[in-house]
Amino acid sequence: MNEEYINYINSSEWKEKRGRIIDERGQRCEKCGCEKPISELNLHYKNYDMEYGKESDEDLLLICVDCHKELHQDLEFFDNVETVGLCPQCSRPMRIEKKKMICDFCHIKLEPKIK
Repeated sequence: MNEEYINYINSSEWKEKRGRIIDERGQRCEKCGCEKPISELNLHYKNYDMEYGKESDEDLLLICVDCHKELHQDLEFFDNVETVGLCPQCSRPMRIEKKKMICDFCHIKLEPKIK
């Protein structure tokens, strides 16, 4: 993933768009049909040949983490992902990825505390 993409998905514009799409479409994966909590839903670009921020809602597919992993089997991004703890900002489940705790709703990233 490039830096422009990472900056965009961490922007307030993306967070608002994601929240609005989930509110409109419901908490159901558009690929497999399962119901999932917000923390386990992702927006997937149907076409990556556009400028970030210029996509329409129809360019995005609301899918569960498992279906997203399946669509991106070749990407290292989804390796070693598991749900751990609650986000201190929004109280939703966080996941660990590449030794960082990440909230998929508000997109904060934290270093795990070593005990």
